[in-house]
Amino acid sequence: MQLMTDTDGVDAILDQWQRERPDLDTSPIGVIGRISRLCREIERRLEPVYAASGLEPGWYDVLATLRRAGPPYRLRPTDFAAALMLTSSGTTKRLDRLEAAGYITRAGHRPASGQRAAHPHRPDTGRTAPARRPAAQAQHHPATA
Repeated sequence: MQLMTDTDGVDAILDQWQRERPDLDTSPIGVIGRISRLCREIERRLEPVYAASGLEPGWYDVLATLRRAGPPYRLRPTDFAAALMLTSSGTTKRLDRLEAAGYITRAGHRPASGQRAAHPHRPDTGRTAPARRPAAQAQHHPATA
């Protein structure tokens, strides 16, 4: 069991800045540093949960976004990018990998550019990890339940 202390690694960084630049307000560094460390710790704890469902990092967010969309569980790629807070290329990469793994299908056509003007959706059959494992994810990440 790890004992709780009143200081952490961020405090050491703040102390160093105070020593070197006492004229600077370093309080934002403390807030951002702790949020960043918390995010990494949450991700570290969620990865095994997602892996147990056969998901790679970032996939659950896509599948949960589709689930939240409601029937017919379909979104335009631009809506995905906005919901996932990703660039269009980052969204495309995730959708390509999920489609290759059989978690989603994409309906649509390929314009001359070769890129799909598609609406990703969860198929009626196939893998539906968020539908199968919501309790496991909710235990670790209630916002995704």
